[in-house]
Amino acid sequence: MAPVNDRDGSAALPWPVLLSVLLGVLLVGLALGRGLAADMKLGDTNPWFVALVLAPAAGALVALFHPAALPALRALGPRRAAAAAAALVLWTFVLPAPTRFDPYWAVLLALWAAVPILALRVEPDPGRLTWLGLLVWLVWWIPLDLRWFKPLYAGPGDAYAATALVVAALAAATFGAFARPGPLELQPPRAREVGAGVATFVAFGLLALPVGFLTGFLKLTEAKYGPTGALLHALTIALTIALPEELFFRGVLDTGLRPLLRKAWTSLAVSSVAFGLMHWNNAVGLQKQLAYLVLATVAGVFYGLAYRRFGLWAAVTAHTLVDLTRHAFLKG
Repeated sequence: MAPVNDRDGSAALPWPVLLSVLLGVLLVGLALGRGLAADMKLGDTNPWFVALVLAPAAGALVALFHPAALPALRALGPRRAAAAAAALVLWTFVLPAPTRFDPYWAVLLALWAAVPILALRVEPDPGRLTWLGLLVWLVWWIPLDLRWFKPLYAGPGDAYAATALVVAALAAATFGAFARPGPLELQPPRAREVGAGVATFVAFGLLALPVGFLTGFLKLTEAKYGPTGALLHALTIALTIALPEELFFRGVLDTGLRPLLRKAWTSLAVSSVAFGLMHWNNAVGLQKQLAYLVLATVAGVFYGLAYRRFGLWAAVTAHTLVDLTRHAFLKG
């Protein structure tokens, strides 16, 4: 593997990282270019144009899991990394639709991308999630969860998918490279992690499905996808839902709170309840909202335990399979 060059503050990414970026481009093109146009509500939009808009964010997110990526970011330095982050955000949100270009949007989005990277470079208290780290977490997550950036998105396709890819890439880069030290240790998925994620999915299903059916919160429905559609939908869920949420709630929040709250179960409970509350606005009516909150909180505990024992990709795998099952076979 080619070394990372940090003599003059620049970074030389080896060819496997560039291949990872290309893989991200191909994955987005495959997922959005086939079979998911109706689900993503693209209408008459060319799905390959959507892929072009989202490919840099997806490629950056995939590339960050290469072992040389985070050292290369550190070698770039926070200012250059912040400029690259701002360029990524502007490409995804503003430049694809120049007829709707608004300079105020551009400034707001560039600040949203760049300032957290610069802020965490001077993180004063290493090894834990400080108020500054929590503020960065909120600045990126709350707008995504509450869909605040939907009116600002000037590109084609789904605003949530675009924002989720960008936010996940920003969080992985910032908390992985510029927090002191970064709580995120990013690495490619391994078979052991994927297998543990499947086991976690089965264990959670054995608990959640009977509760969901008995309470009427869940009901069976006809399968919505064939094998190819299910695979593509799983890929979309993994990149735009499971990976961002697991990075934020398990990778940053749970891991960062553990040294502060001393007892391991306390940070797991806090991060899981926060994860459950994030689903409050996904249901209508108090009874359904409470049911969703409880089930999502319990799911957060399962994902958190999988993350702690086996790593990020175990939690992402379990999360992806749960959401895929719900979308494909259940309603409620």
